[in-house]
Amino acid sequence: AFLRNQATEASERAREKVEEKRRENDSKLTDQQKLDYTKVVLPVINEGMKASTAKTQLAQIMSKVSSAPSGTLSGAYASSVGRLFGTDENTALRELSSLSKALVTMIPRLPGAASNLDAQNLEKSIGKLDDITLTNPQRVKLIRDIDEGFTKLMNRSDEVQTYWESNKKLPPNLTSTAPKP
Repeated sequence: AFLRNQATEASERAREKVEEKRRENDSKLTDQQKLDYTKVVLPVINEGMKASTAKTQLAQIMSKVSSAPSGTLSGAYASSVGRLFGTDENTALRELSSLSKALVTMIPRLPGAASNLDAQNLEKSIGKLDDITLTNPQRVKLIRDIDEGFTKLMNRSDEVQTYWESNKKLPPNLTSTAPKP
């Protein structure tokens, strides 16, 4: 709860900062620059904020992994017999499932082939977290891979925002997706 509150506050501050920059930019930018910022830069920044929130959720998922069943036999037991008796391992599996489904909603849908490929890889990895045949070390490795994917999204967001603030134009890697006037 503390981590979630902290992430929410950080996210709110980031949103306020973005909104303040948008108002400031509106008074100084040309029509094309306003269009570029609204249609290209702002969505990338927003996805970076979602990625930050997702990383906080990953910390919650990581804490559930320690009580989740490890391996095929333990997983099968937890999902069948454990469901009847409400074992801790079954509860951990159900929580992993619900948290991973919530995490899927944080995957961005930005334009571009590389972004779509990243999103598909993240979705595939997140979907495997509640697989009963996985061992806990395998889950930890998956979580690290997922975290790396969300870190890339945050870094991309930071790069785009920094480039925009210093140049008031789109970074070269985003110009192909820019709207035409």
